[in-house]
Amino acid sequence: MKPLKIMLDFSIKISGFSLTHSPEVRPHFVETVQAPCLFYAGRSPPLRHKESVRRFFLPFNFYTLQQTERSFEMKKNFFILIFFAVFLFYCVSSTITSINCFAVAAFPEINLKQGSADIASGGSYDFGNEAVGSDSGAVTFTIENTGLNYLYLEGSPQIDISGTNAADFTVDAALIPDKVEPLGSTTFTVTFAPSSIGAKTATITILSDDIDEASYTVTLNGTGTSSAANTVEMTYLFNVNDTEAGKYVPLVAYIKNIGTEALSATALVEFYVDGPDGFTDGLVGTASAAGLKAGYPMNAYLNWKIPETAPGGIYTYTAQAVDGAAALSEFSDGINFNVASIAAYTAEVLRIMPASATDPAPATLKVLVRNKDTAALTGTVKFYVDSAEVGTAAITNLAAGRYLWYTFSWDTAGKTGSHTYNAQVFNASDAAISKMSSSTGITVY
Repeated sequence: MKPLKIMLDFSIKISGFSLTHSPEVRPHFVETVQAPCLFYAGRSPPLRHKESVRRFFLPFNFYTLQQTERSFEMKKNFFILIFFAVFLFYCVSSTITSINCFAVAAFPEINLKQGSADIASGGSYDFGNEAVGSDSGAVTFTIENTGLNYLYLEGSPQIDISGTNAADFTVDAALIPDKVEPLGSTTFTVTFAPSSIGAKTATITILSDDIDEASYTVTLNGTGTSSAANTVEMTYLFNVNDTEAGKYVPLVAYIKNIGTEALSATALVEFYVDGPDGFTDGLVGTASAAGLKAGYPMNAYLNWKIPETAPGGIYTYTAQAVDGAAALSEFSDGINFNVASIAAYTAEVLRIMPASATDPAPATLKVLVRNKDTAALTGTVKFYVDSAEVGTAAITNLAAGRYLWYTFSWDTAGKTGSHTYNAQVFNASDAAISKMSSSTGITVY
């Protein structure tokens, strides 16, 4: 059990003389103290503590106040010999009238700094940009104990590092002690050395016996960059129309080779996507930029499918040209687009049947719809040919969990050729309650 530190205020009154002091009691000499305690010399005192013998060693060992059952004595040392010579004179010639002591517990308090700036638990520190193959140099962090008791560092290791890119951050805590003295401090260093280009993050955790911050965490951020000069200009990105989860979206970057040589066969454009509610897909894919001649531009294209579980909200995509671990360009500015969630959809188009007909015979468009809700469904199925709505089929009280085929006869007069169609389910309020189905073909002869 760690000792409890005590702040002791005491006063001794003797006829014609008094002594008052407010020292700090050494924590390793004190186990328990009940406060306040009050003693009277010369008669049975109301001892308000658990043990019959208590000894307090005061700072610098200037003197020791020892209390036994009914007697008190003040011991002196060499540094205050003259003072206690006077004191002993009063002890011999005077009567001790009272001794009062009041004890208050003290606690440790952890704080972290980088330089002169405080970093609160849950806060962060950014190392900024650092080229791959180099490092930031050792950045010093200071652990302060602003409390009045020893701060015990209880982690193993004392400065733990974890997270996605923990290997890119090196902690040196060789000089960290097991405990930090009251109002004292100790230091450790962190070095950021990115192993690849892109954003890096990790978390350091400091475990201690602090009362309300026993687990002190700080997020470390940094960005790995290329040490080579940029040879590709990331001119702009194309806009993306509003869409919904589960669909494909075109991510397109217009780039230009501003170097003096053609790009190598391994040159790529990397596309990154970040979304709301903690959703991030990071690197979602690449497009080849192999062999792009000096001075020439091109469109780098990626058809990215949004995960069906993706939340609705604003998404941002960015791009960068790379060749292996080397960046050929800066990151582009981001392009935002809106994605509607399908997590709340209560219906589903399970199947869609291919169709064929002769001109002018009607073609039968047919889909299988399932009610995913817990209540019966009343609404419509809307049919689209070549992305244009051509008709509907009514849904009436489709029971929860059940599925049924719905059809629509499409007039094929004058529609000779190949077409595609798909369908979507709407409720009675004309709100979409399913995602758009996949497309299938219609051939009109």
